[in-house]
Amino acid sequence: MTLRRRHALLVCLYLAVPVLWAHATDPAEPGAYTGYQVVTVTNENWSQVEQLHALGAVLLSCHEGLGPVDYAIPGTAMADVDALGVMYRVHHPNIQELIDAERAAIDAEPEVDPRDATWFTNYKDNPAIIAKLQQMVADRPEIASLIDIGNTVEGRDIWCLRIASPGGNKPAILFNGTQHAREWVSPMVNMWIADRLVYEYGLNPQITALVDQLDFYIVPVVNVDGYVYSWQSSSTRLWRKNRRVNAGGCIGVDPNRNWGFQWGGQGASTDPCNDTYRGTAGFSEPETQALRDFFIAQPEIVSTIDFHSYSQLILSPWGYTNALPADHTTFTELNVGMRDAIQAVSGLSYTYGPIYSTIYPASGGSVDWCYGARGIFAFTIELRPANAAGGGFELPAAQILPTCTENFEAAMFLANWSAKPVKISFPNGLPTVILAAQPNPLNVQIRVLAGTLDATTPKLHYRSSPDQPFQEAPLTYVAGDLWLANLPPTACGRTLQYYFSAASTTGVPGVSPEGAPGDYYSAQSTEIHVAFHDNFETNKGWTTAVQAATAGFWQRGVPVNDPNWEYDPISDGDGSGSCYLTENALGNTDVDGGAVLLTSPAIDMTGGDYTIEYWYYLYLTNTTGFVDRLLVELSSNGTAGPWTQIALHVTNGGTNWRYQTITPAALAAAGVTSYTADMRLRFTANDADPQSIVEAGVDGVRVARIGCFAPALCPGDVDCNGGVDFDDIDAFVLALGGEAGYLAAYPDCQWLNADTNGDSQVNFDDIDGFVALIGTTCP
Repeated sequence: MTLRRRHALLVCLYLAVPVLWAHATDPAEPGAYTGYQVVTVTNENWSQVEQLHALGAVLLSCHEGLGPVDYAIPGTAMADVDALGVMYRVHHPNIQELIDAERAAIDAEPEVDPRDATWFTNYKDNPAIIAKLQQMVADRPEIASLIDIGNTVEGRDIWCLRIASPGGNKPAILFNGTQHAREWVSPMVNMWIADRLVYEYGLNPQITALVDQLDFYIVPVVNVDGYVYSWQSSSTRLWRKNRRVNAGGCIGVDPNRNWGFQWGGQGASTDPCNDTYRGTAGFSEPETQALRDFFIAQPEIVSTIDFHSYSQLILSPWGYTNALPADHTTFTELNVGMRDAIQAVSGLSYTYGPIYSTIYPASGGSVDWCYGARGIFAFTIELRPANAAGGGFELPAAQILPTCTENFEAAMFLANWSAKPVKISFPNGLPTVILAAQPNPLNVQIRVLAGTLDATTPKLHYRSSPDQPFQEAPLTYVAGDLWLANLPPTACGRTLQYYFSAASTTGVPGVSPEGAPGDYYSAQSTEIHVAFHDNFETNKGWTTAVQAATAGFWQRGVPVNDPNWEYDPISDGDGSGSCYLTENALGNTDVDGGAVLLTSPAIDMTGGDYTIEYWYYLYLTNTTGFVDRLLVELSSNGTAGPWTQIALHVTNGGTNWRYQTITPAALAAAGVTSYTADMRLRFTANDADPQSIVEAGVDGVRVARIGCFAPALCPGDVDCNGGVDFDDIDAFVLALGGEAGYLAAYPDCQWLNADTNGDSQVNFDDIDGFVALIGTTCP
């Protein structure tokens, strides 16, 4: 390896952008790093960059340009750097000292038994790792076994530890490390995960339960040849690639640019001497072939983490493109969960996100292949430290165990998620309120990770009383992974408790919520009497007025979505098409120099107890003093007033529509005391600063009474004809069969009319009471 490339290996991350002028062949003699300082230089122009090259500066950052850039610079050249007049900061005066100190500590360490807790106090070479793997199998043969998944370029075995309790048809997770040879903390983390699982199974209830649900595969060293070579001497410590002899004599292919999905794109080099050399073809290397074939042979693998170092990152697809994956929302949830798990242990915050946008483009990576080719939820975790100042690849040995413990929790978070591969979700959310006495449709999304859904198993389980057993109903298939549930008719005022279940074709079950049936979802059944509703698709009599404003008058219509006026909404609020906007036209259309008023037609709110709901749009560039705003008022005396303020919107929502609900209690707190047949609702958009932007919109206005308004119960009158007679017998028998079936036939009645003994249940204990009531009338 040339001197320049040897040092450039120091801190370029796994996602490094290729450096065309830095090559790697075989290293020179030990001690070649002596005197090189780790320096951050703030480049002001390209001439300074070229002068640094002439001084022998070696690029340590993964890209070079203007602004702060890390270099390794010979100490003898620092006076010349001063003469350039650039700003710089020295992080370490001698890289070689870090390498030599690390090796001296390892050499001084006494031989440690593989089962000893001190095994993790310093880095371990490949023979030590294999010895510990073999010891774990010897100690716990009932759950641990070794698999030789293939061989390297130089013929070495690539070992995988399988950890699995008895029983089949389980999902699985795979952890691997050391695709890049110099990342010595990576195999230590993998081995710590293995150690905890093997030796705490049967002792730790959480680990025992997890291993009983999920099989684990752990490949601590993928790039065995490179890892062995990195231990050869201090001059080989920073070797990255495998040991392929390329045409022209340069050594090595970057394993993590050699995976076959979108191979050969951005972030991978065609230069065999470059540290990110992608190889002659996707999967040209036996190391990537071996791990690929193992993934294919284990279709039950749901997720995987590829551990690297360094920079404290949690990375997900994609690496080859800036487009977001179809499961971006799920990836983000998992990224956040692992970030939080790490932070709970050590307080360190790992940055997370897609590979491409979080660091750099990187094609041909394992994460992209696992997700793109196999549908596996794949991640890379870049371990400690955060930067070169923290030691880079020479992470101090004292940080090995902290790095292991914090990342064990991230691994367990993902493992717990993976142990339940039947994923049930709700694309439109879950209701907390349902309409009484009628079915309420609900979309349900069901996916089976690394498996196939048994289409006979999706079910809704429900009850309307905690004293009842759950009943079940099959879901209806819609398309793709979408199913339809109908929450059953439920009497007003009662709470429906429900959960969902499904299973894979191999019998792996899934429920939602996870703790069902002990845990369940619930929704309150209620009636909604709508006094007024307007989606603004037709003219229902709203009126507009202007108070001093010179522009931005209220107009009804489909938003024009002017691409040259960034403050308007793209669409309406409720999805119907039209809405009211402050001047719905091309160009500068916001409210200027005054107020514009939008007043509803008469709304009959006699009797009160009404809820007011609406969508509103408000883009403000001035939020100081509440002078630019959208004011909402209510009058009980038509347009004559007086007007009572019931809401005041003064925050900028950007180009988003927001939903507002004003309850009866909120109306009372605002001072509304009178409810008449001539109530009026008024929206006023105000601009007090002609230099600011005020764009407002209103949509989907609804005024409704929400609650239970059924007449009082009449025990025995099960058909609701005003009395108890022989016509009630069939309805009573139907009521004995359950609330849902009864309400489907008698939606305007109350199921508890069949409760003749007053115990809030309908069962055979009510028969005698029903017979005794025949011939009576309702009060």
